[in-house]
Amino acid sequence: MKTILRLMLSLCLSGVLRAAAPMLLVAGQDSDNLLIFDSATGRFGELARFPKNSKPRTVAVSPKGEIFVGLSGGAKNIVRVVPGNPAEIKPVTSAIGKYGPGVMAFGAGQIWVAGDTEHTIYQVNPDTGELTSPVQDKNDDNVVGLAVADNRLFVAEYAQRSIMTYEIGAGRLTGAHHLVTKTPQLNKPRDMIIGPNGDLFVANIGAPTVVQFDKKTGVAVKTLANLGFPGQAGVHGLAYAPETRRFYLASGPNVFETDSNGVVLATYTTPALRVANGMAMLAAAPKGFTPKLTATLKVAQAWLSVIGVSGEHYRVMSSTDHKKWQPVPTPDDPQQQLRFSDPTATTDKKRVYRLELAAAGK
Repeated sequence: MKTILRLMLSLCLSGVLRAAAPMLLVAGQDSDNLLIFDSATGRFGELARFPKNSKPRTVAVSPKGEIFVGLSGGAKNIVRVVPGNPAEIKPVTSAIGKYGPGVMAFGAGQIWVAGDTEHTIYQVNPDTGELTSPVQDKNDDNVVGLAVADNRLFVAEYAQRSIMTYEIGAGRLTGAHHLVTKTPQLNKPRDMIIGPNGDLFVANIGAPTVVQFDKKTGVAVKTLANLGFPGQAGVHGLAYAPETRRFYLASGPNVFETDSNGVVLATYTTPALRVANGMAMLAAAPKGFTPKLTATLKVAQAWLSVIGVSGEHYRVMSSTDHKKWQPVPTPDDPQQQLRFSDPTATTDKKRVYRLELAAAGK
């Protein structure tokens, strides 16, 4: 009989997520939801749920704290999420491209959007939803990743292993320039952010890596992080919390937390998240909003920690190749947060873990 974890929330974990920074928004592409992650408590809550097959792909937060999500399914558009119980989802734009909007970034009071298969960069007025294509040098390749700094727009060319830059002007993108050209350190670049020291950090989905570049010269500084695990998915989302100097990487169903040197400190997963995609930092949990809390598995320093939801039952699974999964023997019926080690783990094999919902009594 498979071991079941029957977990209950302790009183201190019930209610609203604490407002301690940093808060992380995670787009759940295959689970059609938007999760909020509180690094102070180490747990997820569901902020919004979208109609089936909406496939949220990217998320961005305006300087005013407004939350925008790009959908790659359904209407393939950008929506605004207003937190509530339930959250309100307001369409902002018309459909964008075959796969919907790519990465979104704020700059010069506008939302900049990668048009992906349309090989076009769009700008969106966040107040009116007006979608325009500013004058620009037409790109010959798919554009997905975007970042804004110093009135410049950084654009990742998905298949060409390159990064372009543009100067942002009134209704125009000028000064098109290849900052990085066909480097092997880029493999289907997906997300980009401006991180510590103002450098450019690029997440690859063709390899589970994040590469740091000097944003002025285009010189590769280093590979910040390499998840380096057989079968590990690429990095679809990337975020940085300056308050704690932590990076967050979205890969497969997991959110990885690393230090400023790219060393993985912890891995988080929840049954509510199937494919972690775009991510963005949020200054604080929305006021007056009580998220639907979800179970969380944290893996760090050779131990595991589960925070459950009262009335639900869980099973922790382990794998060394992302293909064959086996249950991890665990104690029964803990009454609060459970911390334990995997007695089947060996020192010569890397392991990954996931948390599953399970029927009671199995």
